[in-house]
Amino acid sequence: MSAPELEGRSLLRYLWRQLTSMRNALILLLLLGLASIPGSIFPQRTQSPLKVQEYFKNNPGSAKWMDRFYLFDVYGSPWFSAIYILLFISLIGCVLPRAWHYAKAVSKWREEGFLHESGNLLFHLSLIMILVGIASSSLFGMRGEAIINVGERFINTPTSYDNFNPGRLFNLKNLPPFVITVANFDAKYDPNTKAPEDYTLTVQTSASLDQRPSEKIVKVNAPLTYGDTRIYLQANGYSPLVTVREKSGAIKFEGPVPFLPQDAALTSIGAIKVPDMSPQIGFVASFLPTAARDKVRGGFSSFPELLGPQLLFSVWKGDLQMDSGIPQSVYRIDTAKHVNPEFWQAFLPAILKAAKAAGKSYFPIFGEVWDTDPNVTAKFVTDYKFPGVLDFAFQAAASKYATYGNGERDLLELFNQDDLYTTATTSAYGLTTFLDNHDMGRIGMFLQGNTDATPAQLLERDNFANALLMLLRGGPTVYYGDEKGMTGTGGDKAARQDMFPTQVIDWQNEVRIGGSPIGTKSAFDVTNPLEKNLSELQKLTAKYPALRSGTQQLRYANNGSFAVSRYLNKQEFLVAFNGRDADAKLNLNVSTSNSKWSAISGKASEVTSSGNLVTLILPARTWVVLKAENEFAPTTKLAITLNKPAVDIRTRENYLALTATVPGVDFNEVTFAVREKGKTWSIVGTSDHRILGVTGFKDGLYRVYLHQEKYKKKTNLEVVAIAVNANGEKIASAIQSYIV
Repeated sequence: MSAPELEGRSLLRYLWRQLTSMRNALILLLLLGLASIPGSIFPQRTQSPLKVQEYFKNNPGSAKWMDRFYLFDVYGSPWFSAIYILLFISLIGCVLPRAWHYAKAVSKWREEGFLHESGNLLFHLSLIMILVGIASSSLFGMRGEAIINVGERFINTPTSYDNFNPGRLFNLKNLPPFVITVANFDAKYDPNTKAPEDYTLTVQTSASLDQRPSEKIVKVNAPLTYGDTRIYLQANGYSPLVTVREKSGAIKFEGPVPFLPQDAALTSIGAIKVPDMSPQIGFVASFLPTAARDKVRGGFSSFPELLGPQLLFSVWKGDLQMDSGIPQSVYRIDTAKHVNPEFWQAFLPAILKAAKAAGKSYFPIFGEVWDTDPNVTAKFVTDYKFPGVLDFAFQAAASKYATYGNGERDLLELFNQDDLYTTATTSAYGLTTFLDNHDMGRIGMFLQGNTDATPAQLLERDNFANALLMLLRGGPTVYYGDEKGMTGTGGDKAARQDMFPTQVIDWQNEVRIGGSPIGTKSAFDVTNPLEKNLSELQKLTAKYPALRSGTQQLRYANNGSFAVSRYLNKQEFLVAFNGRDADAKLNLNVSTSNSKWSAISGKASEVTSSGNLVTLILPARTWVVLKAENEFAPTTKLAITLNKPAVDIRTRENYLALTATVPGVDFNEVTFAVREKGKTWSIVGTSDHRILGVTGFKDGLYRVYLHQEKYKKKTNLEVVAIAVNANGEKIASAIQSYIV
């Protein structure tokens, strides 16, 4: 049986009858219940953003695809909203005719079916009220969380919250004005289970700063109310009051420091920095409300109340580098991916402006965006105003290459997409590169995944990984303990060992790359060959800045080998890697012709050169850095071909790929600019590297991306490409028109 052929009003009436039928209403109600299941299984951003972040860290591959289907934002997803709206309309359509029948039944009290119709009407009305309540709360409501110490004051503004989640239609003007001062907090726990029995929060509260406060009591199930806003007591912890004095007695640091609870007994961790001392000092600390110790866990808390508190800390002295402006001291913005882009677009420029006004011209910031797709991470730099982000794609490619010796194509694909980060003011050179971190595990653990590698080969591969990190583009960071060969077991907590003597048996017996287990000793030895190698690489990049801040040109990626050129001030360096378990003979193009090349780091044999070709033999699991003895002599005149802008289906959505072809193998920079006809030119970005061996584009292309949505449809644009050599001389240019 098929639907009748209807038009106009008849069709609308038919669709309305179908939508408001009891059968379809029940189907929609069932679908709504089924659609809610993922919201109860998977953590949701609106309720538990930290748990969502943790899920991404533990399941980076599956989480990426789940996020595309809004499984971490189920109740705000288009498909859930569609079911919700259809069900609401269906219920309205069911209620209206039943309300009419009910009205008629009221006039005939004894009419059969009156009570039945009353039940139907009440049932549907209750469903509608539930749907209206949920919708209004999610659209017009807000949820915020804040940590407040005893004695501190909270003013109800968005910036006062540690976590603020407004509804999509929430108006900040609707935040009720109130001030809360925490006067006291009392918690009671069951002595057997350690579970909380009662929480009592005493606060002084007022509607504004100039009003006299009144005392209120807040409990778990007895919130504080201001109009439609309820303030709940959600959790508690400890903020030890820390005072640091000089020998003279002068106070250099004083105040409460919030610590993060780790278990039900409130074993808590925290960090303290004291930059005003000379030398500067820092503390990595654990707070134990009721201190206990055993051979397995070391120091821990056995009960959440303050029955025997201890503060255990490690002291670090030296330059904390908080004001020096050197790259090691940066501001890391965690979970940047889970904050609205509009916030970053306003916040980051304002912070950098304030830093500059305070005399801090160098104020490094990078965001944590846990994603291995440069198309995802690049927009945080080009669109959301981040100076840089953590390069998770580099971590994935480099660790694979170092572990198994066959990830050179992943590195090639990654660096071929560096132009995704290119604008007039940004580039991939501002990315923060790393091999591991406290959430995923150590590089030593990853390397152990190659079960065929001997201990000596693991050491070679670890040194190899560090060479990738230190010699390729980006700002390298080293996770503490990697230089000591620490491995751990990975995950969120099993890669956070400290280097002090330990009573934890697992840590004592942990296998170290390049060294023996620490036993009952500390791990602060300086004899590990990994530390020596890292130190030598660091000195090398300090001596030759091209290896740190110079431009990078892809040269080769095949059969387990990978090579790039690094340029700075007419000086070319050739950096080559061989990840295989056998020697590799490489023939590599270079820009510096007819020059001798000398090895300044690593190992290589039979290094010869002729014209623009360097030939060498690279031993297994090693690298080499070759320095050209001659200066690079730039080409003074070339032809440049500006290709037609095209949509790049492999990379950026809503962007046009602007590409230009420059012949030869020399180092050049190509700047792309656009304008609407008759208006001012605007620089899109400058490309200083050629595409190499990537599907969909010819080798040798220089490329940047134009955000075409900035222009109205059918806008007539002029595109220009200008090639400049290493001397800064214009060597070629081309221009063409293009209709967006």
